[in-house]
Amino acid sequence: MRQYLHPLPKRHVQKCLSCGVEFTSAHFDARFCGSRCNYAYLRISRFVGIPCAQCGTPVPRGRRLFCSDRCVYEHRQANRSVEHPGNWGRTPWNKGCRIVSQRPCDICGISFRPEGGQLQKGVGRFCSNLCKGAFMVSNPDRFPRGRRGRGGRRPDLGGVYFRSSWEANYARYLNHLVQVGDICRWEYEVDAFTLSSISYLPDFKVWVTSTKFEYHEVKGYMDSRSLNKIEAFRIERPDLPLVLVDKDAYHSIEHDVQTLIPGWEGR
Repeated sequence: MRQYLHPLPKRHVQKCLSCGVEFTSAHFDARFCGSRCNYAYLRISRFVGIPCAQCGTPVPRGRRLFCSDRCVYEHRQANRSVEHPGNWGRTPWNKGCRIVSQRPCDICGISFRPEGGQLQKGVGRFCSNLCKGAFMVSNPDRFPRGRRGRGGRRPDLGGVYFRSSWEANYARYLNHLVQVGDICRWEYEVDAFTLSSISYLPDFKVWVTSTKFEYHEVKGYMDSRSLNKIEAFRIERPDLPLVLVDKDAYHSIEHDVQTLIPGWEGR
């Protein structure tokens, strides 16, 4: 059997276009010494000679002004404006308007940069939600929605902790009834009941006489869980009277006695 000896292919000395190292290859038109240099050159070849508007590095093809999202963010932070372009081809009415770069926080005094939309709405006065919350606490008359759920100890009520200002005001109202002689005394959250499906702790135990008492529940917002507690208590303990002080009843009491009782919250 004849065997044919094929000559070895001719090796061509080439220079890698990516790393510049000389190499030999059987192909006369080889341009890279390996696949790694080939991929690196392909990545580099995608760049064109337009410098980035922020850092000056070459911009990838497909982008116009910036080489990365980081440069876009830095450019916007350095050139923040309130202009909002309208339809394409039209000049915005406020083109060229600039906002103040930084302003001091009304609470802590730290300089910060508010958003353009915040300045248009007249807000943007606080550097964080913590400072905003501190402002709301220091100005309770301007934020009435947050007063009902404000829990804490009241010095005028013997330092007792109440879960909301409504309960504290109702305790002041009960003290007023004690002074005029309508009731004997009252207690706050003293009796807990374990019902068949849920536990229940009424807000106030009001002694109408020395031997007769009833429970009072202050509830401004009635959710499904609170409603189930009250209904279960009335069904399983019909011998114990329960008076529900809802939103309408509370506002009626507030309208009648808030000017007569010192320390009333929410005036």
